[in-house]
Amino acid sequence: MSNKQYQLQIFESNKYVPFSDKGVRLETASLKIFGDGLIDEIKNFTNDYSEISVPQEVLTILEDLLDKFSLNKHKSEFLTLICATQSAYILYLNDNKDLEMITDFVHEKKIFQNLLNVLGKYLLAEDRNILHSISFKYKKGATIPIKNFFIINDIYSKLCKTYGLTKENFYIQREELLINYNNFDYEKACENMKHHISKKLSNFVTNANINKSDANRFVISFLYL
Repeated sequence: MSNKQYQLQIFESNKYVPFSDKGVRLETASLKIFGDGLIDEIKNFTNDYSEISVPQEVLTILEDLLDKFSLNKHKSEFLTLICATQSAYILYLNDNKDLEMITDFVHEKKIFQNLLNVLGKYLLAEDRNILHSISFKYKKGATIPIKNFFIINDIYSKLCKTYGLTKENFYIQREELLINYNNFDYEKACENMKHHISKKLSNFVTNANINKSDANRFVISFLYL
């Protein structure tokens, strides 16, 4: 773990600058309570920083918010999440196109395009016997191939039905799907960051037996910190 300290920043004169009030220094806390799937730029924050510095004003507002929803015991985790989110947000704001969330969006669309091309070959094939196999590859363990013609045909058929693809409409439908699918705009990366954090917070809060309406209020309040 690094010995670096992250100081929470404020947006002034069109840029982020550290708060003049260095406030309270705290050790970073694990973000595991927010579940799997945090993007690397947030998940790895605690590897990059061992301490955070938060102004007393922000700390007081957060404590009041957590107290209202009986989440006080997780104060350290939420403070760390605030700093980790801001750190990642600033990276995205600076349009760093090598970051995980952006590359994932780009790769996802490319893979989807490849899938549509494969389904097109299936739909337009004169002989379905060209279908050789489908393989499932896990992160751990062996790749499992499926070679049974009827099962393969069933998988292809259901995928085509899911995306509304037929032999007659394939080319038009493929273009419509690609136009509407994941048009990731680098300039909107920060908004995607907010969406990512909102989902994580909402899941965490609802799992803490807080109703959906109150969970939404909590998420909105947290994002304004």
